Amino acid sequence: MEKGKNLSKMIASVRHVGKVISRLIEPIRYAFSHVPVVGPLVYCKWKDHKASFREMTIILLFATATFWLTSLILMGFASTRALGYVSVLFSTVKSGELFIFSVGFIGPILLSTAEDKKDEREFPGRLWHLLALVLLALVGTAFHSQIKSAQLTGSVNPADFDFWVNASLYIAASAVILRYLSMVYRKSTFSPQKEIKSREENFADEYAKHRGEDISRITATATPSQAGEAP
Repeated sequence: MEKGKNLSKMIASVRHVGKVISRLIEPIRYAFSHVPVVGPLVYCKWKDHKASFREMTIILLFATATFWLTSLILMGFASTRALGYVSVLFSTVKSGELFIFSVGFIGPILLSTAEDKKDEREFPGRLWHLLALVLLALVGTAFHSQIKSAQLTGSVNPADFDFWVNASLYIAASAVILRYLSMVYRKSTFSPQKEIKSREENFADEYAKHRGEDISRITATATPSQAGEAP
C-alpha cells in the first residue's frame, strides 16, 4: 500500500517537472517558430516526419539513379573499373549535373507550397518558403550557365571548377532539405476533422439536391390530375 502511494507521488512529481519544463521551453519554441523556413518545424509531429522521411527516401532513390546507378553500370566495364566507384560517381556530377538535379527536384513542390486544399490548413511560412525555392532555382541556374559558358569557350579555370562542384553539392543538399521541409509542413497542415466535415457537407448537399429533384418530380406528376379535378 505504501509502495503504491510512493509510486503515485513519484509519477505526480515527474508530471509536474514535465509541465514546468514545457512552460520554460514554450517561449523558446515560440521564438524559433518565427525563424524563416525552418521555424514551423516546432509545430510538426513525429508522424509527419516519419511519413515524409519514408517518401523522401523513395523519391531520392529514383531521382539520383542517374548518378549512383550509372556509376554501378560503368563499374562493369574494365576501362572504368580501375578508377574506383567514388571517382566514377564524381565524374557523373562534375559538369554541373547537380544544378540541373536541384532545380528539377524543387520544381514539383512549388504548387504544393502555394496552394491549400479544402482539407488542409494554410501552409506555414509560405512566403519565406517560396522565396527560398525561387532563390535556390535562380542560383542553381546561374551557376550552371557559367559552367556551360566556360565549357563552350574552353576557358575552364581549375579554381572556378572546384568552386562550382562544391557549390553544386551545397545547392543539391539545400534542395533536398527544402523539399523535405515542404513535405513535413504540408502533412502537418492536413486536418482530418476538416475533411470529415467537408464530406458531411457534400453528402448533405447531394442529399438535399436529390430530395429536391424527387419533390419536383412528384409535384410535376400530381399537377395535371389536380388541374383536371378543379371545377
